[in-house]
Amino acid sequence: MNSHPALIGEPIYLDYNATTPVDPAVVASMQPYLDTRFGNPASDHHYATAPADALATARGQVAALIGADPAGIVFTGSGSESDNLAIRGTVLAHPGHRRHVITQATEHPAVLATCHALHRLHGVDVTVLPVARDGLVDPRDLRAAITPHTTLTRGGCSPGTTGARSPRPCATGIRAPSASPVPTRRRASSWWWCPCGPRKTRSSARCCWSTPRSTGNCSRRVTRRGRSS
Repeated sequence: MNSHPALIGEPIYLDYNATTPVDPAVVASMQPYLDTRFGNPASDHHYATAPADALATARGQVAALIGADPAGIVFTGSGSESDNLAIRGTVLAHPGHRRHVITQATEHPAVLATCHALHRLHGVDVTVLPVARDGLVDPRDLRAAITPHTTLTRGGCSPGTTGARSPRPCATGIRAPSASPVPTRRRASSWWWCPCGPRKTRSSARCCWSTPRSTGNCSRRVTRRGRSS
């Protein structure tokens, strides 16, 4: 994307882990739905047909990309909204009275704010793991934080704030009770665990995929086990 119009004559841009310029091909694909195909896809008249068809196609494409059921794809207005939906939905659906979430201090504000809101409004226990000077969570700290009530763990393998790359918990031999590794959030690269049963959730900030910043998605019911992004 070195030839992107927004970068010509400007300082070299290296912060792609946070966001990217919008790819001209993405702009071209979106343009018809910003002018001539402007209808609400949820309406039941002629102008809704093209947007509804495009939305169904996009949902199928995203599902195929990440190995999910198209019916489980929810498009949102941002990665922050996707984080909120994925975390709240997973934790509040847990049947237990005691619920516990683990995250890390360098997580995105949307993740930390959602976790703290769950604690304040629903009494969910929240553990925020510190990071060392290299920006990484000590796997021993993660292992020690996991309890039988841990509902979800969420952290960054390569968070946009630091870019520090850490191994996924499954790669370090850490397991939560009855947990299965769950594919990741794609704002940068992250890890999820959902030890509360078969529910598998991921959220995505599309702005890191050369798309507009006001887009995101959340998915559930991943069908190809063991696949990560």
